[in-house]
Amino acid sequence: MLAHVNGKIKNFQDGDMITIVLDEDLQTSNYGLSFKGYSFGVQGWIIDDRVFFKLGYDHDVTLLDLDKQKGVLLTDLLAKKRIDVLLKNIIYKK
Repeated sequence: MLAHVNGKIKNFQDGDMITIVLDEDLQTSNYGLSFKGYSFGVQGWIIDDRVFFKLGYDHDVTLLDLDKQKGVLLTDLLAKKRIDVLLKNIIYKK
């Protein structure tokens, strides 16, 4: 499912918060339904040149960039106002 990260954080460091906005409804088996447009803050952690996020869905949902790699590039987070991402829900089945 599609979502986006509100980026352009000039001095991002480990543990800083960013905002993720859902571009589609997100259904999870343990956490219910979150509607399109819902935004939530998450912590990000820098590993090498990528930022990975603790989404708050345990291991049910993973954030991927549009190339289907986990996390987002640090350079994108520092430079872009909006970073389109995918949220992969590995647990929920209709």
